[in-house]
Amino acid sequence: QFLLEQSQTQKGKLSNMAHRLLPWSQGFMLLALIVGLLGIVSNADTSDDKLNIHLIAHTHNDVGWLKTVDQYYYGDRNDIQHAGVQYILDTVVRALAENPERRFVYVEMGFFKRWWDEQDARIQALVRRLVRNGQLEFVNGGWTMNDESDIYYEDIITNMSLGHEFLLKEFGVRPNIGWHIDPFGHQSAQASIFAQMGFDAFFFARIDTEDRALRRENSTLEMIWRPKTAFGKDVEIFTHVLYDHYSFPQGFCWDLLCNTTPVKADHRLEGFNAEQIASDFVEMAFGRAKSFTTNNLMIPMGDDFRYENAFDDYKNIDLLIEYVRRYHGDKVNIFYSTPNTYMDSVQKSGVSFPLKTDDFLPYADNPDSYWTGYYTSRVGQKSLISKSTHHFTGSQIMMTQALMTLPLGDQRTVLHQKIIENFSDQIQAIALNTHHDAVSGTEKQHVADDYGKRLALGNTIVENFVGDGRYQCSMNRTSTECDILKEVHSLSLDVFNPGRKNQNLGVRAKVPGQNFKLTGTDGKLIGADIIC
Repeated sequence: QFLLEQSQTQKGKLSNMAHRLLPWSQGFMLLALIVGLLGIVSNADTSDDKLNIHLIAHTHNDVGWLKTVDQYYYGDRNDIQHAGVQYILDTVVRALAENPERRFVYVEMGFFKRWWDEQDARIQALVRRLVRNGQLEFVNGGWTMNDESDIYYEDIITNMSLGHEFLLKEFGVRPNIGWHIDPFGHQSAQASIFAQMGFDAFFFARIDTEDRALRRENSTLEMIWRPKTAFGKDVEIFTHVLYDHYSFPQGFCWDLLCNTTPVKADHRLEGFNAEQIASDFVEMAFGRAKSFTTNNLMIPMGDDFRYENAFDDYKNIDLLIEYVRRYHGDKVNIFYSTPNTYMDSVQKSGVSFPLKTDDFLPYADNPDSYWTGYYTSRVGQKSLISKSTHHFTGSQIMMTQALMTLPLGDQRTVLHQKIIENFSDQIQAIALNTHHDAVSGTEKQHVADDYGKRLALGNTIVENFVGDGRYQCSMNRTSTECDILKEVHSLSLDVFNPGRKNQNLGVRAKVPGQNFKLTGTDGKLIGADIIC
């Protein structure tokens, strides 16, 4: 079975579109249905008569772009780009533990699981506590932040399934926020899929520059997105377009990758600036708030591969919060927040939002700069991804059928474990290639080579496994090498087409000699020729 139904507690219904259940996840469906979302703990109550400033501490970690996924994780080749994901997660966890008011948002499970597997029991227990009390919030939760223009829906489901299964297994949580801050435009099909997965909100940044300007002016950066499908209101989702990019506001980035004057809060030392920084920030916030219809304002405090030394970021943001509260607490309420906390605050406002039904495509970041070339760039890579998906789908169905023919017991358990082991590289490679800098073709050549190598390796492992003579006789073997043909006098031949279209093709099969007859399921003879 390849369907994972997720519980939608907020909407009181089940979605049958959320995920496919991989063959090794038979116990996962029941768990997904009975495990509820952990309560999101807000570190501050919102105010009805003040501007509530929600600071979203986050990092965006591309699983490949200018560097390969491994180089990004380890912080290798910093001559290309300074980025080391393992250090981000190391320092964020420790910084969160220092101050229960701090919050952080993380997205890419392709990185997080790798880091998680390296941690000892003490750190894992600390992370579980941070998740439980709402300090660390997982949004999106896929293996990657997938592309929306070049991708097939099966790959989206595979990507999200892989990440969500990990989160449910390790933390008992299911993300309910779509967070696509970097893909190059957004299509209504993605919104539909997220809604059917039980997501309650969709946040992103990249829309056409003229569209953004108009929405700022008309205060329509927030909306209800209801794609034109047969599902109607069942697939609508609250949607928020970030005011600007997903980065720190200009002048308020204190990350090690930024060159900003730190907050100086000691009057005894030269250059005290905390009061002025607080005033400048509040002025910026009120300027942005004009483009939204509630008294809640989300301000992202992050960017690509930020928080490598999270203590720099948090110490300065802590001081910003302190001085804004001290000098402007009569008109603003500022605090660390998360997308869930923000969404809940907006919903409580009772404001109605405009309706949108079409796409946010094509994307242009300048009046004459349309990001459309990636629709067709690296066609060989796009083809390999598509073929790998077909191969994966067909192979997992075949192996599940083989598994289900075995009685419960040791033999079935052994095959089940082998399926897990042999499909792991392929499914991770497919999920990795859904990334918005992978299937799109916007990555550097050595990164594209790495993506292709991972797909080829995963495909080969599965081919060797599925082609094992105990389960299938591949066409490069002679009939005498297929043990099953030596042992039986009759057998069933299943022909499976994993493609998207019906095909009328000749089928070749190995047979034990020339004395045989071929019949269909109705018992009637089928014409066949002996080739050799």
